[in-house]
Amino acid sequence: MKPEHIEIRNIHTGSMKGNADLIFHQKILPCLSVVQSLHGSYDIEIPGIGMGTTGEGGVFAAPAGKVQKITHHNGSGGYFQAHWLFMDIIVNYHFRAEDLFSFPLLLPEKHNADIAGMLEGLASAPSLCRRYALAYDIADILFSYAEPIPQNDTEKHKLQQYVSENFTQKLHAADLAAALHCSEAQLFRYTRKFFDMSPANYINAVRLQHAARLLEISDLPVHTVALTSGFDDPSYFSKLFKKMFLVSPCEYRLKNNVGVPASSTDKKHGVSF
Repeated sequence: MKPEHIEIRNIHTGSMKGNADLIFHQKILPCLSVVQSLHGSYDIEIPGIGMGTTGEGGVFAAPAGKVQKITHHNGSGGYFQAHWLFMDIIVNYHFRAEDLFSFPLLLPEKHNADIAGMLEGLASAPSLCRRYALAYDIADILFSYAEPIPQNDTEKHKLQQYVSENFTQKLHAADLAAALHCSEAQLFRYTRKFFDMSPANYINAVRLQHAARLLEISDLPVHTVALTSGFDDPSYFSKLFKKMFLVSPCEYRLKNNVGVPASSTDKKHGVSF
């Protein structure tokens, strides 16, 4: 599909600096992540895409909805520093960019300095227009390396769009089947083929991705995050969240704070970028 319209939505930037040596964490976000190590480096693995090491100043790009397995390594002086951009890139009004194109996991080193300046500018931009202009500059670098993904499954895009627009509501397999004009048996075959999940697990995965982002960018109480993400039962939400992210929602938020020192527990599982 040829891009005829590109729109960036939901920009969020962040940074961290502190002792993070050997902290490992696992996350899935509902947005595209562009992350740069300023001091120290990341080991990054995204199953099905690849793995690598950023080195100091290196940048990785992680698509929405994919498991990120990340290990931090301090630089000289015993600290780690990084900054990042989360954003949604929508192509031709309806499609998430990473559903149509694959981007390199590690961006070429020649862009490190430019991206560092863009991310710093995003954090201090004096206007919303300037923030979006810098985000589009970063997206332009990504698209210069984009490889089209064969588009043979329109049902996959219909499913993704329907669930992304309705996950805060009560959703059942019958609702998804009706949206795709297929039987529930066919729906189960689709979700197994596209996501290796049942319909219910796919819906919950989308909700959990949204919840993770709220925990990172807001101070909403955990029970409010659960309700806002489509879960009626906060206890059930916490159980599913820990199963996916290996830590509780409270731990996820705590470890995402800037400069959290590494402890013996952190060296196994943490959650700050």
